[in-house]
Amino acid sequence: MKFKFWRLLPALGFSFACMVQASVEDAKAGVDAFHSMLTEMMQMPEQGVRESYIREKVVMLFDVSRIAKVSVGRNWLRLDDDQRGDFEGVLVELIVATYADRFDKYKGQTFRVVGVHEVKKGIVVRSELLPRDGEPVKLDYFFRDGKVFNVAADGVSDLSLRRADYSRVMKDKGFDALIGHLRDKVKETRR
Repeated sequence: MKFKFWRLLPALGFSFACMVQASVEDAKAGVDAFHSMLTEMMQMPEQGVRESYIREKVVMLFDVSRIAKVSVGRNWLRLDDDQRGDFEGVLVELIVATYADRFDKYKGQTFRVVGVHEVKKGIVVRSELLPRDGEPVKLDYFFRDGKVFNVAADGVSDLSLRRADYSRVMKDKGFDALIGHLRDKVKETRR
């Protein structure tokens, strides 16, 4: 009996749809869990405690390697493994410190996911931060390969801002200056 591949296509299509659906559901679940954690973190009084609380989730949810690579652009190819590791380590510290600083007071604000969309190379989870008073802030999480590589707040891409800033510093002053620049930003957020 000859095997007819075309007979499997409906089943393969269904399986692929389930895999895509699962990753869409996973992305939404990851954002929901991150938002829950941010809400809990906002009720913690100290920056250091908030940072400790969020660090593991940031490392699990965010694709720091991809963010690092895109942030420095072509300069990434010039870095050795130690420099790449140093850059990624400082980048994690900056992301953690920034979230702990920006989400430092709970005033009844809530989060909600308003949509999840497949795009050409990943998934976008669209959400809102709803303050008790005032306008909602749109937060879009861009996933690729199951991890967040960019967040846009009210349409402003964090990754684009990083790339413009980090590429300029590295081009003008070099890698050591870039690491110093990031460490200075971490210190500023901790004040």
